[in-house]
Amino acid sequence: MAAALMISPSPASAAIEEVKNAVAGTPPASVTSGTCVSSTGALICFQPYGDTWWVKDTKADSASAVADWEVNSGSAIRIGYCVNSLGNGMWGKCVHDYVEGSLVMAVARTWDKSEDTWTNSYNVGYWSA
Repeated sequence: MAAALMISPSPASAAIEEVKNAVAGTPPASVTSGTCVSSTGALICFQPYGDTWWVKDTKADSASAVADWEVNSGSAIRIGYCVNSLGNGMWGKCVHDYVEGSLVMAVARTWDKSEDTWTNSYNVGYWSA
């Protein structure tokens, strides 16, 4: 799964892409009432306690909703995706373990696996792990 990320690490700090498939779940109201980012077909929210991405597919189509994220702890950069292929209207979650105090950035996007096409989003969310 290759895509242009929000901020590309320099070759010296090249990061390996982490890809997780979301599992079904229901986010707590405190998460969805906080800072979330959306684009056509996707809504993403970050839960700092537990380093959990909540991703909702918001469009009935063949594309999956994706949290396209990057985490910068100052000494390392991690990049990855939380892919929700559960279907329209469904929430999915991906749990990670980020360094406390890291800067977390992400965009909500969609990815159509059959056509290997991405939507672009310019709404960037910022959080602290």
